[in-house]
Amino acid sequence: MNRIRVLMITMPRLQADIVRTALAAEPAVELVGEASARAAADAVAATGAQVAILGDGEALPAAAIDLLDAHPRLKVLGVTGSGREAVLYECRPVMTRLGEASPRVLLDAIIRAVRPGRPEILP
Repeated sequence: MNRIRVLMITMPRLQADIVRTALAAEPAVELVGEASARAAADAVAATGAQVAILGDGEALPAAAIDLLDAHPRLKVLGVTGSGREAVLYECRPVMTRLGEASPRVLLDAIIRAVRPGRPEILP
């Protein structure tokens, strides 16, 4: 059985102990290490982690985005509010069917992708 590889990042001691205990009780999951926020991206690469758990902190969204920039397939679980709430961050591809691939449709798609609030270009 391939176990899910989990890395814990910058968690308060009590929170880390609770997470460690929970992970140890689940045979489908393997704790592959712990890392500081500064070493997180390198630790993900070194351990092959599929999930990173980030501890409570004000910089949680920014840290999750940094990790996802470095490792787009990673799932980042943020535990906030002294362990009372959790948020899952992940990158997902988005597909929008555009229909006919005319030059106008392609240009409109490019502009809307970069500037979503802008109106379509008129012919």
